[in-house]
Amino acid sequence: MKLGFKHLTLFCFALSLSCSSNPNQTVVLTELLGLGASMEASSQPQISSILNELPSLRIFLPMEPLRPLGKSDWEIDGEAKGSLSLESFEQVSTKEYRLALAGKAEEGLLRIKLKRTTFLGRFGQEEREFIFSYVIDQGAPTVTLNFKEGDFPVFLDDGFLDLTFSEPVEGASLKSNYSFSAPVSSDVTIINVLSLSSKSYRLVLSGKPQRSFDRLQFSISNIKDFAGRELQNKAFNYFQPKVNILPSLNVARCYPRLVTLSDGKVMIIGGIIPDSSPQDTLSSIEIFDPATNQFTVFPQVLNQKRSDFTANRLSDGRIIVVAGLLGPGSNLANYLSDFELIDPSGTVAPVRRMLPAQVRAGHKSAWAGDGFLYILGGRGHPSAANSLAYLDRVDRFDPSTNDFVNVKKIAIGRDGLEVGTDSKGRILVTLGIRSQSFHSNSFEYYDSSSVTASTEHPVLLANTRRFHSLLRDGADQFYVLGGGNLDKITAIERINADGSNTYLANFTEQRYFAGFSFWNQNQILAIGGNTDSGFASSIESLNLSNSKVYTVGTLPYRSSCTTVHTLGNRDILILTGNQPAQRLQIAQ
Repeated sequence: MKLGFKHLTLFCFALSLSCSSNPNQTVVLTELLGLGASMEASSQPQISSILNELPSLRIFLPMEPLRPLGKSDWEIDGEAKGSLSLESFEQVSTKEYRLALAGKAEEGLLRIKLKRTTFLGRFGQEEREFIFSYVIDQGAPTVTLNFKEGDFPVFLDDGFLDLTFSEPVEGASLKSNYSFSAPVSSDVTIINVLSLSSKSYRLVLSGKPQRSFDRLQFSISNIKDFAGRELQNKAFNYFQPKVNILPSLNVARCYPRLVTLSDGKVMIIGGIIPDSSPQDTLSSIEIFDPATNQFTVFPQVLNQKRSDFTANRLSDGRIIVVAGLLGPGSNLANYLSDFELIDPSGTVAPVRRMLPAQVRAGHKSAWAGDGFLYILGGRGHPSAANSLAYLDRVDRFDPSTNDFVNVKKIAIGRDGLEVGTDSKGRILVTLGIRSQSFHSNSFEYYDSSSVTASTEHPVLLANTRRFHSLLRDGADQFYVLGGGNLDKITAIERINADGSNTYLANFTEQRYFAGFSFWNQNQILAIGGNTDSGFASSIESLNLSNSKVYTVGTLPYRSSCTTVHTLGNRDILILTGNQPAQRLQIAQ
């Protein structure tokens, strides 16, 4: 029987008669075992042992039972019991027994109890029961908090902080074992510790921080498991958000496309001249260097001015931009049917080629599991009444031939859609406008490997919306954020990995054409965007652990257009039209 434990500390005692010369002494086995070895534990084991697995147990009773014992006389319990059961029982002599266990134990105390039995004692018959206690120890305990390290410390707004230990521990219920660093420690008090389960606790907090701080450390001390091992992770650092003002772009622009290059720099392509009327687009390109916070002009320009296009980096480092608008979308002549390939070295001009006979703008792009780039949906005509306006067309780009081919369609024509790729390589296509002013609340999984047509998923989202955002987490769940229909939307919905839908929360501010990005893998930040009465100024956080929304900062500059681009785990570039660029980072 192999249970895979690293350490096993044993001690034993009886309710009325000790099975060791010192009933209060914790005793440990002395022998290092190889995998598959068997150790027979007596009632008086020696000191200092490390075990690889729980052995069969050889138990010596200090008194002789007056009747034969069987399996039913023994009971296993304790928080470390797990799936353990008594597999076999053997009497070796009148006072010696061998117990073989099956199953898997967990960490903590394990008790093997001999139920009340009549024994032959020194002064005649005696009723006794014995308990043999063991400490199962797989290593030092760890703790997780409901706010991941590095997150904004908005649990101070909640008034509580939840902790879950990897195993039962001692000292977790004492509030003196927890502390916050200065200056928060002068304003916030831990007034109580509530036990939620054998491994989970809640710290109840009182007060709010009255002093400015960039960093907060939460520390834990004097907490050990039953084997005496101290907590492995004892300190957690939390950071207040900090928005750094950057130099302005060389050319003010709304809604450019941003692509991270192979060297970590960011290419900023095209877009709209802010507040231009009629709307004028750009062909210029510039480069942002995160190491220096500088924007420099790229030596080449696009062959066409364009907005409302897609841009992706190819495996060889080149950038591909596809179609879009030359000018206002109200004029069919402004709809483009070309694509360009940009060499990031800037030594040669972008190469312009044509799509397979379809103008389009407002489309989206995604890499599928087959390694090809797909261009999906969008619009091909400015007239809402024209059936050609809303595209179900899909084109596939092959980097080896530098050309597109037309492939099977999505289920319905969608403009203002959003796309993302799941872990199976399918492209999730969501929402958008499907005809005239009819907004969709459907989604579909476009499987490029399937020869059958793409179909709408039977589950519908609660909100119809367009010009929204879609972010995927590590659990293959997609978050549907922002956007609008007849009204601008605050609701946050999630498409789960099984295709079901969950409403999570609402942002405080409306966020139409807003920027969204993961922060520290445990939060989604909502930045800027348009509201019914102007522009969103707050930075809000959706905490994925508890689905709560918190306000965590304010944008120093805001405008009618917001574009965000993730630079790192806790590093976001924010562009706001003709205002200075901004960079959201943790306080350094």
